[in-house]
Amino acid sequence: MESIPHTRTGPPACAGHEHGTAEWRCAICGGESRHLFAKHGFGIRGCRSCAHQFAELEPDAGHAARIYGDDYFFGGTAGYGDYLSEARLLRAHGSRYARLLASHLAPGRVLDVGAAAGFVLEGLLDDGWTGAAVEPHLGDLRRGLAARMVVHRDVEP
Repeated sequence: MESIPHTRTGPPACAGHEHGTAEWRCAICGGESRHLFAKHGFGIRGCRSCAHQFAELEPDAGHAARIYGDDYFFGGTAGYGDYLSEARLLRAHGSRYARLLASHLAPGRVLDVGAAAGFVLEGLLDDGWTGAAVEPHLGDLRRGLAARMVVHRDVEP
């Protein structure tokens, strides 16, 4: 499996003390965060507002294209042997997620980011959800698109 290079944009992860909060905002709510601990040389932060936890790292530009290209979906290495042959299983996962979510909230709108061909979203739609999917790399996935719902967008800066 390919090593994933990252560049750190914040303070060192293992300094052993509380880091400032301004440089690491929560991607979920925009709140301030605090350094919790380090794992494998990367700091783990916790949002002070919503308790979301995240790593102190930012993937380098081009990360998604390198890692999630056609080889990931059809190469059998770190990803799938043939992603499109998994359509029924992935759609069933979407349906299972819909049932799990139903125990906490009524069906609503969902955005599936990194959706590949949109099979998981189709399972959610089958169970009463509405939504859309975004996938940064379509490549050979175009052959099996769950038609109407996958938008190709670059999600990296």
